[in-house]
Amino acid sequence: MKPTLNRAPYKGRDRNGHDVVLVPLAHGLGPAKIDEADFRRLCDEGWSDQWYLNSGLVRVRDNSVRGHSTSVARLLTRARPGYVVRYADGDRLNLRRSNLYITRGNARGQRAANTKP
Repeated sequence: MKPTLNRAPYKGRDRNGHDVVLVPLAHGLGPAKIDEADFRRLCDEGWSDQWYLNSGLVRVRDNSVRGHSTSVARLLTRARPGYVVRYADGDRLNLRRSNLYITRGNARGQRAANTKP
C-alpha cells in the first residue's frame, strides 16, 4: 500500500471576495470549497482536514467510530436523521454555506419543504 500524502488545505477568495478554504481531496480530486469560518469550526470540533470523495459526497473519517465516515455537508448543516442536504448549484464540492440547504426526506430523492440550515 502506498503511503498517504498529507494534502494541506489552503486559503483563497471566491468571485465575490469572500474568504474560503480549498481542501484538496484524496486521489487528486477536488478541491472542495468551504467558507473559512465553517472550516475553522470543523477543525475546532476535532474533525480532520483530510477529506475524500465517496459516492459523490465529500466525506471525512469519524475517528470516534472505526471505519465510519460522515458527509462534511451534514456536519456543516447539522442535518438530523430524516433530512437531506441539497446543493443549490448542484456542485457537491461547493460546501459554502450559501450553497447548502436541507429538505425533509431521504437520499433516494423524496423531498418536502425546504429548510434553511
